[in-house]
Amino acid sequence: MKRFLLTTHRWLGLISGIFLLAIGGSGSILVFKHEIDRLLHPALYNIDSSGTRLTLDSLYAIVFARHGEGFASLSFDIPTSADTPVEFTLSSRGGNFYEIRHYIVDVHPYTGAILREGDCADISTSFVHWIMYVHDGARFGNTGMLVVALCALIMFLSGITGLFYYGKRLRSILTFPLRLRGLNASQFLRSLHVYVAVWSILLTLVVFFTGFWMAKGIFTGGRWGTASHRKSERIAVSISACLATSSAILPGFSPDFVDVPLREGGFIEIDGETNARAFFGGGDASSVTFDPRTGGLLGAVDERSASFPGNIIPAFWALHVGSYGGAFIKMLYAIFGLVPGVLAISGFVMCRTR
Repeated sequence: MKRFLLTTHRWLGLISGIFLLAIGGSGSILVFKHEIDRLLHPALYNIDSSGTRLTLDSLYAIVFARHGEGFASLSFDIPTSADTPVEFTLSSRGGNFYEIRHYIVDVHPYTGAILREGDCADISTSFVHWIMYVHDGARFGNTGMLVVALCALIMFLSGITGLFYYGKRLRSILTFPLRLRGLNASQFLRSLHVYVAVWSILLTLVVFFTGFWMAKGIFTGGRWGTASHRKSERIAVSISACLATSSAILPGFSPDFVDVPLREGGFIEIDGETNARAFFGGGDASSVTFDPRTGGLLGAVDERSASFPGNIIPAFWALHVGSYGGAFIKMLYAIFGLVPGVLAISGFVMCRTR
């Protein structure tokens, strides 16, 4: 049984190794995505906030006029600062498994001027958005997203098999100091691999399981069907009015994300949190949906009364990205993002030199 666990653990690590380097490294960067984007584009986050702020409906009209025909949906975060632009993300899926397009448009909230726009697949548009595109696998469409989901599952299973393999030795590894001096190259790699794996096992299981859970929709048949060619359609209701209604429907609801259809047949969705969110909240588990033609209420989800599994999504999101703590937790997640790469390289070399 022990030999089977070791063999399974080894092959799982080798199969996912090269992808884990990309997923883990990009994840480390994304922990500080907002800070990095501000550093790379300081002018974008220090705009002149004098004058009258345009309504969200006016900003939506500007973006729709430029790109409404070429995409299926549009979404944006409701800005919390007066000196930052409103960033719209436009999305569409092509007719094959490799074609998913995300396009960003940053609009000046006072003048309506376009401050930045471009494809997320183009690194010159925004380094951070390009990294996110790689991390999610969207760079290669549904196929890429499937690979990312499978890698997350493989890494989780690899952690489980490693946990059972070391068994009773875990306590001695955790309580005794790491001794690397005087070891040859093979012994050094083995010790490094074991200690890094054991000390990071809990976070490994949490991050990769939550990542797989959030990506599990890629295994549904609806994600692999041919994208329908629906007629482009501008919504006939006010986004601001929908926001006001959503707050009235769910007491204590704080909307922070809006998704709007750009083609007929969709619906307006407003996501947010309530004032009673849990410690590990932050996943926008509450939402209200509206008819884009009439503004009629289509549905509402209150995280406070949601049933399993909907009530665990906020916790999973926060645990996956490290948003439940301050700078220390974010730094811990950034360092941890390098762990899969270290394990993949050291494990591969160990197998090659065995």
